[in-house]
Amino acid sequence: MNGNVDEPITEEKIYGLSLEEKIYGLSLIWKRSSEMFGLWELLPDTDWDKLYLEYIGEVADTKTIIEYYDVLSKFIANLEDGHSGVSYPNGIKYYCSPISVKYIEGKFIVYYRDPKITKIPLGSEITKINNLPTLEYLESNFSDFTAIKTPLARENTLGLNIHTSRSNEKLDLEILTPKNKVINETIYYRYPTPSLSESLSLRYGEIINELPYSSFRVHRYENEIYRIIIKDFQNNKLPEELQNFLKNERDKYKGLIIDVRSNAGGDGRIAIEVLSNFIDSKELSYFTIRNQYKDVSPMAEASRYLLYGNSSSESVQEGLLMLSDRNYVDTKSNKNNENNTFDLIEQPVVILCDSDTGSAGEDFVSY
Repeated sequence: MNGNVDEPITEEKIYGLSLEEKIYGLSLIWKRSSEMFGLWELLPDTDWDKLYLEYIGEVADTKTIIEYYDVLSKFIANLEDGHSGVSYPNGIKYYCSPISVKYIEGKFIVYYRDPKITKIPLGSEITKINNLPTLEYLESNFSDFTAIKTPLARENTLGLNIHTSRSNEKLDLEILTPKNKVINETIYYRYPTPSLSESLSLRYGEIINELPYSSFRVHRYENEIYRIIIKDFQNNKLPEELQNFLKNERDKYKGLIIDVRSNAGGDGRIAIEVLSNFIDSKELSYFTIRNQYKDVSPMAEASRYLLYGNSSSESVQEGLLMLSDRNYVDTKSNKNNENNTFDLIEQPVVILCDSDTGSAGEDFVSY
């Protein structure tokens, strides 16, 4: 069930999973979540075991691989946790619309458009889709698959569905322009399209300055202000590549913009090592799991014991020992900061973030 295919997966493509394999995939999510999920106290009305039994019938009835993964996504969305989700297999065919929106002050605002396809003014509000208020349309079509419940983040996540679709459908839009003029336009989804991450990155426009680094991108402006775009903190090459860039170019830029908008996070260690170019970060800490612990499920049982005072699991004692060893928290004396061959950046630095900056991205901004 690795999802690797040689041709695009379409809604009609039948897959060869047996009934046992379908149920096993669902069971794996149910079991691991039961063991590892740490926020059950926030879901007092959620009966995870009952939901599992209900979803067995749904996965059994699926006829395509997309249907199957849709059911798994709906199941795990009941955890209402933005860090819990299902990754669809490679090869699924996506279609792309000519606009992207952001949820700003209670409105879905067009912040990107393909000027070759549509003339919808940037800054316009999408007030209706297919004759329904925009949020009502998005909730009715995509709510079951959207685990995020945090206000603003939820609406932004729902809004992503305006940009990509798994079918070449059309959307009838009612639009309020920045000049308060109401217009109507029909947009169409097209294929082929770039990957979701690539298509969303179109918001940044043309890359002005090509550089031999894979972990970030740079725009250089006429006044020698450099905008460094970091889409996540998952690339282990990022700290070294960024330090080399800052060192080699330090006599050229007069100021820096660190753009972590829509940076969903990643490894806190990487974020802190990037920070070491700008601040003394020796005392900053981040969450990590030490290598000697291959199975962290006893910690979940120990957390339940500490919260509720009882647990039937035999692994509680082991989990308590792991927690007492401060398994999660490490105070890192930053190697990059200790071994810097050049001083900290002295030029003015501005950080751009938004409501989609999360996890390690949020840590980076707050530090």
